[in-house]
Amino acid sequence: MSSFAQGDIAVLLFLLGSALCIVVDRSVHFLRARWESQTFLGTAAVSMRAGRDEDVLPHALRREKSHVARVVAAGIIAINEDLGEATKQEAIELVRNSLRRAVNTAHSELSRNLASLAAISSTAPFVGLFGTCTGILDAFRGIGMSHATALAFVAAAIAEALVTTALGLLVAVPSVWAYNYFSDQLEMFDAEMKSASAEMMTYAQCRLAARATANSR
Repeated sequence: MSSFAQGDIAVLLFLLGSALCIVVDRSVHFLRARWESQTFLGTAAVSMRAGRDEDVLPHALRREKSHVARVVAAGIIAINEDLGEATKQEAIELVRNSLRRAVNTAHSELSRNLASLAAISSTAPFVGLFGTCTGILDAFRGIGMSHATALAFVAAAIAEALVTTALGLLVAVPSVWAYNYFSDQLEMFDAEMKSASAEMMTYAQCRLAARATANSR
């Protein structure tokens, strides 16, 4: 096997290792986000319905990997922030902006390295095919220089060149499956954060309206 083919295989092995690292990292992160969100919702639902958000905030801050808890924590902090002479509409807008920032931040953390996984899945077959093309060219060049026309010699050289294509597919196919799975999970997390954000906006409007009524008395 030529040194170029060996270098191509080294690149593909590096891509394979990178893809495996991303898959393990995202799997652990997603599992923890799911578990912490379910645990948080189980403890926070009763307190939120009773209007005791001060009891919910410590739980939300401890669940740092929970995308839902981060959205709820951002909303609670914004609701209880001292705005001085700000109007109710300005306070609601502050809550909305805080929720939007929390959602965007959580989404960025959840989707970290998924673009790299997509790039690996799309480029690995071409890296493998490039290695195969150069391997076949080297094989035919060797045949021409040695004037050997035996089928066994040609078949062995081409089979050796096809190793990089097979390895490229071995890297790409699982990477595509993993990327599609994580993308589906991310869509579910986004929907959960959107739902939590909408519920926090409704809660904020009720709390701020009650506060405005109490201050006007």
